This record gives sequence, structure tokens and C-alpha cells, in this order.
Amino acid sequence: MKRFVSLSTLTMLLIASLMTTTLTIAAPTTTPTHLLATALTATASVSNAAPAARSNVTVTARLLKGGKPVAGATVTFTWKYKTSKPTCSGMTNAQGYATCTRNIGKPTKGYKVVVAVNFRTTDKLTAAAAASFTPK
Repeated sequence: MKRFVSLSTLTMLLIASLMTTTLTIAAPTTTPTHLLATALTATASVSNAAPAARSNVTVTARLLKGGKPVAGATVTFTWKYKTSKPTCSGMTNAQGYATCTRNIGKPTKGYKVVVAVNFRTTDKLTAAAAASFTPK
């Protein structure tokens, strides 16, 4: 038994076999703007990296969101000495800065004191930074 295929069916099969679709998905070359708007950058620094006993040390922290200062974020500074962890809290100013100054008393010489800085924005985003000093 012979089967016949119509010319229109053959033409459609030929066209279907020749047609291919290629979809290429590439990663974006720039960060989407909706991510930039929420990207937080936190920094911290100390006024003296090798302070003497009983001197004052100031930790300055800054918070940026999408490259712009964040005002009104709560900030907690945790001073991690060898035997204690005192804290101080505050809020960032209009330029995104917050500071905490402490008299370091008589800490363990040569022990690296890390000051952890934790931010929380009014829209509940969080960020962290740290700075350190080593008493001489």
C-alpha cells in the first residue's frame, strides 16, 4: 500500500524543519536600578589606631544607600575588649554619620579591640561595619 503526502503537507514539514528559534539570555551588564536603590554601604574608622591607656577614642561610622547618606538610622557600637563589651547607641545625621567616643581606660596592651557597628534604617534594612585599635 502506497501512502501519498500532499504537497502542502510536505511544504509545511519542510518549513517547520528549517525554522529554529534561538533565545539567548545574557546577564545584565549593569546593576538594576531597583537593587541600587536598596544597596547599603557601611563604613567605620577609629580616631587613633594605637591609643595610650586612659585616652579617648572616637569611632566614626557612615551609612549610604545607593550612594546617598542615610539620615535617622539607628546605630549601635559594640566595643569588644578582652574582658568586656560596652556599647553606645545613636542615630545617623543628615550626612549619614554617627560617632561614639569613649575613654578606653586601661585595656590590655597589644590586644586588638574591635568595635562592631550595626545600623538599622527606618525601613528596617540592616548593615554592619567594624573598626579596630590596639592599645599600646
